[in-house]
Amino acid sequence: MRTHQDLDFCDYLAECGLLDKAEAAALRSELPEQSELLGQILIHEELLTLTQLMVLLDRQASLPGSRLGELAVREGMLSEEQLRRALDRQANTVPHAAEALLRRELVPRDRLLEALIGYTKRLESMR
Repeated sequence: MRTHQDLDFCDYLAECGLLDKAEAAALRSELPEQSELLGQILIHEELLTLTQLMVLLDRQASLPGSRLGELAVREGMLSEEQLRRALDRQANTVPHAAEALLRRELVPRDRLLEALIGYTKRLESMR
């Protein structure tokens, strides 16, 4: 059985057909290994449940330009202070592959959000 350390996001994107294996390998080689998405931080610190994160990602996918943390605060799932601390932690990590893909516009935003939901579910099932 694979663990979450065995399945990185680039591999998952290739598995889903959003990148080919060469693109996934190139992206992985360009990125340092210590990146964390805000959702990962919020789950790791037990500030959100997986269900709450899925709801927020779904809402984010339907609201172009929305930010996950702002949605969580607006929905009453996080306080401003909790969000600030999580964003501070994220700022001290390197960019995640999803951020790089959005900047490069290699994968459409809605497809990338769908992939993030699937990847998060896969990681949760590996716990």
